[in-house]
Amino acid sequence: MSGESKERFFSFLGRWETYARELPAEEFQRLMLAACAYAFRGEDPPADLPLAARMAFVDVRARIDWEEEIRQAKQAAGSLGGKASQEKQRQAKASTHEADASKDKQTQADAKQEEADTSRRQADASTLKEKERERDIKEAELSLCEEKRRKPRGFKSWTPEEFRREAEKVAATRPEWAEILEDFVGYWCEPRGDGSPRFRGQEAFEIGRRFSTFRRRDSYGRTSVVLHPAAGKHTEEIYREEQEAEARRRAQGIDETAELYRAEMEAAGK
Repeated sequence: MSGESKERFFSFLGRWETYARELPAEEFQRLMLAACAYAFRGEDPPADLPLAARMAFVDVRARIDWEEEIRQAKQAAGSLGGKASQEKQRQAKASTHEADASKDKQTQADAKQEEADTSRRQADASTLKEKERERDIKEAELSLCEEKRRKPRGFKSWTPEEFRREAEKVAATRPEWAEILEDFVGYWCEPRGDGSPRFRGQEAFEIGRRFSTFRRRDSYGRTSVVLHPAAGKHTEEIYREEQEAEARRRAQGIDETAELYRAEMEAAGK
């Protein structure tokens, strides 16, 4: 087509409606201007025309060319007494085929774009699920730590300082226990062979009951200097005597068991 301006008119209203729906307003406007420039002055589309609008322009240009060819064919047919040029008709058909091919390409491009958008949405959804899973794991870990923090600690995990604090709380409820608090703490916090305090070697430890037993036996610790109220002896001495008596009882029991065993063996031998 020549570059001079012409007064013409072109249609394809159905295509305009499609492009108006699918293209952003700015791109549709630029497509219209490019189509007018091509139809009226034969100008090619600007190099910075967006891709979608450029692809639509291919279809528009084919339609404009086809309409121009039809118009020229009609003019030629009118000037020759109504005879149409077969070559022009062939070219018109070829232009139609080209326009259809362009439309197919546009359809394929749209399908690829939709596929890419679907893949991106799936990737975004997968990333979101992974973040949610990590958040759930962190919340579970924090909940577990909070539960452990709130859970009362057993006496076997107490330090001597914690044992003293617990003993002071209980001793504050009974005056007679408060009197023996220091001896009670000193006895049960005495290190064992492995260096751990004595109270950790117990299977159970209810401080109130231990206070009662401790006071009833007057066992305020081996190093106590409190006098025994009945005999006027130091507790350390009372403790030593009780240990010796217990050892004698055990030795006597072992001797009696040995005698019975020897008697049974002699009877069996006879």
